[in-house]
Amino acid sequence: MHAAKYSARALGAVNGVALDNQLRGWLLDGSHGVDLFFVISGFCLTFPFLHSLRAEGEGRLDLVEYMTHRIVRIVPPYYAAMAIFSGLIIVLTSLGMTLPFGAMSWPTNALDSARQLLFWDGSGGFVNGSFWTLAVEWRWYFVMPLLLFVWTRNQRAFWAIAFVAFILYHATLFHIIDVATLPAFMLGIVAAQIAVEGGGKWTRYALLGAVGCIAAAIVTSRLTGDAAVYQDQLFWQLASFCFVVASNTGVLRTALSWAPLAFVGVASYSIYLVHEPIIALVEQRTSVGPVIAGLIALLAGVAFWAIFERPVVSGAARDALRRFVRPGVRTLVAWLRLQPDIVASSASIRSLPAIVKANGSDPSLSSAHVDG
Repeated sequence: MHAAKYSARALGAVNGVALDNQLRGWLLDGSHGVDLFFVISGFCLTFPFLHSLRAEGEGRLDLVEYMTHRIVRIVPPYYAAMAIFSGLIIVLTSLGMTLPFGAMSWPTNALDSARQLLFWDGSGGFVNGSFWTLAVEWRWYFVMPLLLFVWTRNQRAFWAIAFVAFILYHATLFHIIDVATLPAFMLGIVAAQIAVEGGGKWTRYALLGAVGCIAAAIVTSRLTGDAAVYQDQLFWQLASFCFVVASNTGVLRTALSWAPLAFVGVASYSIYLVHEPIIALVEQRTSVGPVIAGLIALLAGVAFWAIFERPVVSGAARDALRRFVRPGVRTLVAWLRLQPDIVASSASIRSLPAIVKANGSDPSLSSAHVDG
């Protein structure tokens, strides 16, 4: 399960790299690797809770620990990437070089810089053009406990939230990207529920569903003239959901367990943090083709992972950072008067319609820890 999950991340990372180095003609609408990342995030963040709920009859989410782990996992590598690209922008502009449009830009003012540091979209350009997606994902991290609570208490209300988000974005003037991407995160929760229930017929038809949704997405974008690269298209979100559901079965699971692909998945966050400016600079300043530029970005991402991400997300450094962050998070939770624990028992969802027909859990899901 872990190898397949990391490999699915790898496909999302490679697909995103394909978009940014003009290989979209080879991998159709490569930007939808972002949709896959959103679904996987919803899956990984909620799988441990849902697995515990099924296996032990009770699921518990400690809000302080959850937020602490998210901050330590995401913030240090992000700040390292911010510092590197800020320094690079200073060097390039001092030499009179033109920054690659859309991939690198200097914030318009100090307030905009602060917004980017706090994962709140600024009005100016991003130091790294990809970082807007992390800002969206970061905000949904802190809404996820509420969505999980709703899912375990009332699935009809859960689906109603997804439907309202879809209508708000597509049928009103409420065009906020957070609303557009919300269904993808919510589908990740559903995929996690399917996984802990053993899958059943859902997994047998999920890959076919992914193919069908991709075809529908491409046809729809061509007929309507909508820009295919945006993360606001339901068919691409459904395709990502189907792929995640299918990734734990049969031949696809075996393929996704391939060690090199799984390793790229482990480093996928670092690849995401550095790939776009590097690809843009390589293509702007050299004559190498897009394939070489993409490979350089992948290698740079792996190097960033080894130097900046890996040391702070494992071992003693991670534990020290968690001890440092935890008191502040605890104070914030108390100040906001948030419920410190989310608890659900099997009895609380017994009356709800089952998402799948229980047929026994997959032994490979026996570990309740899946790091998002």
